[in-house]
Amino acid sequence: MFSIKKTLFASLVAAASLVGWEAEAMRGKKTKISQKDVYILMLYTREQDAPFTGAVFCPVANGKVQDCKKRDGGFIFGMYRFDIGTSWFTRDRDAGLPYALFDNVRFKGKGQYVLTSGAFGEATVIPEDITYSFNSEPGTVFVIPETGQSASEAIKIAQTLLRGEYGDAVDQLNIRLIDAVKYDCEGSSVYKRTCKPGAAVSPSALRKNW
Repeated sequence: MFSIKKTLFASLVAAASLVGWEAEAMRGKKTKISQKDVYILMLYTREQDAPFTGAVFCPVANGKVQDCKKRDGGFIFGMYRFDIGTSWFTRDRDAGLPYALFDNVRFKGKGQYVLTSGAFGEATVIPEDITYSFNSEPGTVFVIPETGQSASEAIKIAQTLLRGEYGDAVDQLNIRLIDAVKYDCEGSSVYKRTCKPGAAVSPSALRKNW
C-alpha cells in the first residue's frame, strides 16, 4: 500500500488540487509517441483514487534501491518535471472509460526500476510494503491498473484510450501491465532510506491508505 507524508495540506486538499494539476497539464505539450521512450499510463475512475500525480522510479542495484529524485538517476513521470508534457485523459462515462495519466521519459537503460517516492498534489507519497516496478524496455507502455482491476481489462482500456488519441502510431509500442513487488525499507527519511524489492504481487492489489 501507499502511505502519504502530509505537508502543509491535508489529503482532501491534495485530492482537490489534482483538478488544478490536470488543467495545467492539459494546456501543456502533448505526449509524443516514440520507440525510444518509456511510458506510464495510470488509470483511475475517481480523481482522489489516483496513486500519484508525479512519481520517481529508481534503478535496483544488487537487490537494493534508494530514492534518486535528487540525483536524476531514474525515470521521473508526471508533474515533477519542468516541461509539462504529461497528457491527461478525461473520464468518458458514456464510453465507460476512466481518467488516465500518460507520460513518457527517454529510455535510460535496461534493468529493474521501482517507485521510490511520488507526489499527490502538494503531498509526498511514500510506498510501504508494496510498490510498483518495471523492467525498463524502450517503446513500452507500463499500465497501472485500478485497484481490483484485471490485467486484461486494464490493457484493453489502455489500448482504447491510446488508439483514440494517437491512431495507428500506437502500433509501434508494447502495451503491458506494470509489475508490483513487496518492498522492505530501512531508514526514516524517504530520500535516504535503503529498500529491498521482493517477491512479485498483483499491481491491482495496491491500495492507498489515506
